Amino acid sequence: MIGLGPLNALVLDAVTFAVSAALLWGGVPHVVISTVADEPTGTLWREFGDGIRYLASTPIIRNLVLLIVITNCLDAAGMLVLKPVYARTISPDGALFGVMVACFAFGALSGASLFGWFGHRLPRRATLVVCFVLAGPPPYVAMALDLPIPALLTVFAL
Repeated sequence: MIGLGPLNALVLDAVTFAVSAALLWGGVPHVVISTVADEPTGTLWREFGDGIRYLASTPIIRNLVLLIVITNCLDAAGMLVLKPVYARTISPDGALFGVMVACFAFGALSGASLFGWFGHRLPRRATLVVCFVLAGPPPYVAMALDLPIPALLTVFAL
């Protein structure tokens, strides 16, 4: 929104939000949700224990949960420590970090849109493995190789 100014950018943002809300209101079918809640089968801690026992006894779900927990921990360390420190060492004011996050967000939004468009046609396991491999290590490898900034931002977007 360069060149619009803050007030015009805010107005444009409000207009696009209103258009989005109107499209959702008119394009998504209305569903009546039952107000009768499921009866709880026990206390909170009993249900929590049941869930943990189910996770422990189901290998595929247990492995997926562990994979996601570990990758989220690594991503948190990368986003909160590694990437800001790297951006601060490359640019004098650390503004590169904001651009890195913006490129990553653009890539995530584009990837989610593409997956929503034709992802149901792809094999599930292969898609999960390929996406985890492509989303995790490449940004860190690009930073470690000290790629030029345009190449680095391209890797973040991809």
